[in-house]
Amino acid sequence: MKFLKKMRDIFIFLSVILPGLLSAQGVVINELDADQPGSDSTEFVELYGPSGTSLDGYVLVFFNGGDPSNASYQAVDLSGSVIPSSGYFVIGNVHVSNVNIVINDNSLQNGADAVVLYNNTTIDLWPNGSLPILDNAVDAVVYGTADSEDLELMTLFAQGQMQLDEGAANNTASLSRVPNGGAAFTLSLFVAQAPTPGASNVGGTVGVISESTNVSVYPNPASEIINVVHSMPIDKLVLYDSMGKEVWMDSLKLSGDQLNVSSLCPGFYVLKLVSNSFVESITIVKI
Repeated sequence: MKFLKKMRDIFIFLSVILPGLLSAQGVVINELDADQPGSDSTEFVELYGPSGTSLDGYVLVFFNGGDPSNASYQAVDLSGSVIPSSGYFVIGNVHVSNVNIVINDNSLQNGADAVVLYNNTTIDLWPNGSLPILDNAVDAVVYGTADSEDLELMTLFAQGQMQLDEGAANNTASLSRVPNGGAAFTLSLFVAQAPTPGASNVGGTVGVISESTNVSVYPNPASEIINVVHSMPIDKLVLYDSMGKEVWMDSLKLSGDQLNVSSLCPGFYVLKLVSNSFVESITIVKI
């Protein structure tokens, strides 16, 4: 009965807070899936914003981290489109669920690259080969698939943060903001989890047990103590709130630790475990 009550409280919390987050923010990049097993026929970028927002003047630009100048290799004109009632707008391959604008299969590079959303611009200003700039950028994601960090793109769009990692080549994950929305240019809000194009990222994996790094976090949701158990050396654990603000950091013991969340406000948080060989991000829910 206690478990059912907690789950009921979570659903009540979601119904109250998520509409508020949606109405209080602008348009952001909410999810990105650049790589899949096989021929990459379900690539997509999902935007998130208030229902009815016009995308006139918006252009989505893709920059090639493998180019000496990080020049653009693709741009998508969003003018004439509107954020639908769901709040999600999907640019992707024809086989992607809920797709709003179709792009060619296998046209998103795996990384290290960047996807940038610009406003107050026009598509003719973004021919292939354009250089990345911060002017008129409203959000950006710098990502890879187990690639080395692109220092230039990170310095320009995400200075002081860590490049996102979707997973090794031919992975089944996407890079997803959890919860949906939040502060632009904040990479700490993204986690690698099951793709959800055109739907809430909260429906993906929450509190995963990672097969690649053997990290488990439980219970999740939690009201007081969360156990962090791992079999690989980890240097530190960092907790971020839904706006990407660091709220707690500590060095971890050799095999695990406990995180006391009793003083935190109810909501979604991202738990990031950092070592020399990997970075693991796990979404937790404080109830």
